[in-house]
Amino acid sequence: MSNFNYLFADTIVGDDTVVKLIDGKVIVHKRPGSSQWQCRFKLANNKWHNATTGTDNIEQAKMAIQPS
Repeated sequence: MSNFNYLFADTIVGDDTVVKLIDGKVIVHKRPGSSQWQCRFKLANNKWHNATTGTDNIEQAKMAIQPS
């Protein structure tokens, strides 16, 4: 489990509404006017994909996107 902590060490950018995970390959952010965290990552076709994490808690949001 400690390996996951290393891989998912977060970098908070700007005003605490953007968190970079997995060396910037996954971005967790809040859209303006939203309380829930969104995640964004690149697909194999090099296009970005957005999805909600379904939570307004950053720790729960990070857990929602970790591989199992």
